[in-house]
Amino acid sequence: MNLEITQWLRSNRDYGTGVALYDRLGSNQVLKQLFAHGEYSFTRRKLEDALQVLLDQDPAPVEEKIAKVPQKFPKTSENTPKASAAPASVRDKMRPLLDERTMLHNRLGLYQELGLSPEEMKQIAFRILALTRQITPLYQQTALAAPVVPAPAAVDFSQLSGLEQHKKLANLRSLRTKIKNKPNRAPDLPAIEAQIQQLEQLIQSSKTND
Repeated sequence: MNLEITQWLRSNRDYGTGVALYDRLGSNQVLKQLFAHGEYSFTRRKLEDALQVLLDQDPAPVEEKIAKVPQKFPKTSENTPKASAAPASVRDKMRPLLDERTMLHNRLGLYQELGLSPEEMKQIAFRILALTRQITPLYQQTALAAPVVPAPAAVDFSQLSGLEQHKKLANLRSLRTKIKNKPNRAPDLPAIEAQIQQLEQLIQSSKTND
């Protein structure tokens, strides 16, 4: 695995070859579906990142691992591996949720290229919000973040008037700006971005129909 990925990363990084490589060596079905949408700037970037992750996860030689183990290490209760077991387990739960949310968020960013309807965008936004509600408590367990307030609840913006949609969009944009300056609110950002894009699409559709 290591050699094949290294050769691809050092080559001209042909997209089709990279997708075939990840399809054979990778295990993330969400990413495989994302790459199947075709080559765009973000899918190429995600493909390169995904293959780099596989390369980084390739086991190091046993001799190297042994050499890094301290010769003397007190076997006390404070030094047992139990403390890191829970965060690792939580990260394993988070990974597929984060991957799916990233894929859906990227799909919203390509709504024109993918020909997504307002209804499809709404369903994607609802799914992103549902994923965020699952991810946020996992972030708290790993002490990566402690959201100040919960992410915005799912809203069917198509039921709002044009004026209400514009007001909601302005409020969400303002909230997004504030959150970008607060790392502890990072888990909320994708859901807010999804709502902003959903509103922008609805407003643009209204202008087109007028």
